[in-house]
Amino acid sequence: MEKKYVSIFVIIIMLGIAACQSNRQGQNTISPSDILPKETFVSVLVEAHLAEAALRGAPISSKDSTLQTTLPEAYAFIFEKHHIQAQDFEKTMQYYTQHPDDFLVVYDLVMEKLAKMSSQMPAKIDTLVKSLE
Repeated sequence: MEKKYVSIFVIIIMLGIAACQSNRQGQNTISPSDILPKETFVSVLVEAHLAEAALRGAPISSKDSTLQTTLPEAYAFIFEKHHIQAQDFEKTMQYYTQHPDDFLVVYDLVMEKLAKMSSQMPAKIDTLVKSLE
C-alpha cells in the first residue's frame, strides 16, 4: 500500500517538473479537443501500468525469445488495441502535465481501476483452481 503512495508522489513530482519545463520552453497550449477522451486515456494508462509491472517481473533472459517484450513494443500493442497513435498519447500526456489538477482526477480513475482489478484477482484465482481440480 505504501508503494502505491510513493508511486503517486513520484508521478506528481514528474508532472510538476514537466509542466514547469514546457512553460519555460514556450510551447503552445494544447486544446482539450485535441487530446484523447478521458475514458480512453485512463484505459491506456491502466494497461501501461500492467505492462510495466509484468515486464518488471519478467526474467531478464529466457530461452524463448517470443516471451521477451520490450516496453516500446508493449506500448505499441496498447496503442493499436485502442486505435490511437503514439503522438495522440504524447499530446494527451503533454496536456495533462500542463493541467495537473485534471491529471490527478485521471490518475484517481486509473488507481480505482487497478484497485478493482487487484481485488478481483483472488476470486479469479479460486475459480481457476477449482476448474483445474
